[in-house]
Amino acid sequence: MGTRAIARTRRIYVQRPKSRRRSQGMTVPVAVLAGFAPLAVNTWAGYQNGGVSEAGRRALKGLSGFDYINGELSPSYALRWGMGPIIGGLLVHKLAGRLGINRMLARSGVPFLRV
Repeated sequence: MGTRAIARTRRIYVQRPKSRRRSQGMTVPVAVLAGFAPLAVNTWAGYQNGGVSEAGRRALKGLSGFDYINGELSPSYALRWGMGPIIGGLLVHKLAGRLGINRMLARSGVPFLRV
């Protein structure tokens, strides 16, 4: 008796090119912009009441808590009108990125806005 030939199939694995994510252009993080809103409103109200000097005073007091006219430091004012909402907006934006909300918005076709 003869030997029988056994056919073996060899699988050739071709490495697919890695998929790359391409940026779709400029996006606007809404949570970060919303964090700047209280500071902008407070600064604008200062501009309407006392001009550029009052607007600058309120902006500086909102970001650092220091009032250069009275010479006092009030961190609670900065946390309420300036740095508190800005840091909160940054944290919300970071959390949305970790949860994948921004990626879902991009896939669904929302063109310009991100959380």
